[in-house]
Amino acid sequence: MEEMGRLLRLWIDVPRRSNSLSTSLVTTKALSIYNDLHKKGYEVKDGSSFSTSKCWFDRFKVQVALHNIKMTGEDVPQNYKQETLLYSHKGVTQHKHRIQFKPWTKKKKNQRQFLVKCLEEQVCPKSFGFHKYNHLGFSFPSYIKEFLKERIKLASLESDAAYLRVRSSTRTLKLLCPDDLTYKFLSRLAIGKSTHISDKHSVILSKKLTRLCNNSVWSKFSLTDNVVNISNLSLTQLELGVFGLGISFAMKPSKHQALDYIVGFDKFLASNEYDKDLLCLKGVLLQGIMNCFSEGCGLPKRYKTAVENLSRRKDIINTKANKGGKIVIINESDYNSKVFDLLEDRETYEQLTKNPLKSTVTDFNKQARKIVGNEFFNNNILVINPQLPNFYGLPKIHKEGTPLRSIISNRNSCTNRLSKWLTRLLSPSVGTFSNSHIKHSEDFINKIKHHNIPANSKLLSFDIVSLFTNVNTDESFFRCVHIINREIHTVL
Repeated sequence: MEEMGRLLRLWIDVPRRSNSLSTSLVTTKALSIYNDLHKKGYEVKDGSSFSTSKCWFDRFKVQVALHNIKMTGEDVPQNYKQETLLYSHKGVTQHKHRIQFKPWTKKKKNQRQFLVKCLEEQVCPKSFGFHKYNHLGFSFPSYIKEFLKERIKLASLESDAAYLRVRSSTRTLKLLCPDDLTYKFLSRLAIGKSTHISDKHSVILSKKLTRLCNNSVWSKFSLTDNVVNISNLSLTQLELGVFGLGISFAMKPSKHQALDYIVGFDKFLASNEYDKDLLCLKGVLLQGIMNCFSEGCGLPKRYKTAVENLSRRKDIINTKANKGGKIVIINESDYNSKVFDLLEDRETYEQLTKNPLKSTVTDFNKQARKIVGNEFFNNNILVINPQLPNFYGLPKIHKEGTPLRSIISNRNSCTNRLSKWLTRLLSPSVGTFSNSHIKHSEDFINKIKHHNIPANSKLLSFDIVSLFTNVNTDESFFRCVHIINREIHTVL
């Protein structure tokens, strides 16, 4: 009987017959195969004869999943109910996987959800083998993203197919059960077991996703040790990971900004004479710009959630440390208190009653034009739409109490371009006024290695409080004028 069933399944699996099967065709072929085997000497172990009854056909449909074949034009045997009772008991024991139908669908759904989360978190399971080819350490290459999208589509199709098999298995189970009570009991048994299996499978995938996230390129390049938290906020590991990416790490621009680039380029072409080559360059530039705004770029979902949570916190400030390149998280109240303590120094700072931007810009431009002339001023010093200098403080985490170092940023101020010009002019003269000037630690070692230093000598270092605000401005101004007068003829 087993050999007959195997040969019959092979005959059914032929593709040209899969769409033209019927009950009578299958039963006829089964009798033909049985008679051929009987002639060749195959015998049934229990000595019983073979008959293509409805009960046999139902059992065979369950074994080979022929749920698309319906019985038509055949009488039900008188012993059908007795055989069904016997087979329903055997079906529970011998074909248990037909009753535990829920894991088929739930496991496929779990696998699809796992792949979706991998795409959102920008990680790829090692079972796919892509980690062997990512030698350059890209966070999430585009080919992995496209591969996961295709696997998600495939998982959706497999989930739908599993659902259809579940529906078919449910109908088969109902057919095999003698009454509704037995069917409900077996269904609850199968659902309970399948729920347990599905939940266990979901936990396994969740742990796997956590391992992938912890071992991802994002986590490896996040320097959480460089984050110093002196605030009252207890940061999560993901929030520390966001800060560990660096103070200058930027999110991808929003999609609507692509239109700003396009409009700006068109304005440039309209206001300048251009040839066909420059017009062709527009297509190349715009393609690169649009690629920057392509879907799927940016942070993983876990980091986006952490950024959103941090953005809601208005009681903390993140800034870089004065030294060491570390990131400092400080309470806003503590930061403001330290800043106001610095501004209380009336010898250095003066409180104003009105905005001095307009008068300051007017006076500066007028005096600068008199000194360097209109042409040099317009080309090297003039700043369009200048702003007031910005004051802020950098925490000195290496000192007790974490004081702030005052910084006045002239970025985009009316003196910004003049400062850059003076920097280029004065930088070559740095260290030429005194032999005590030290560039860095290696320079210090090179200067003292030729001296005979006693063994009991001690190295002392001194720190100057508010160095830049205590510099003698008159002497500094005199030296700067001397250098400028010496070099001005070569610059102008």
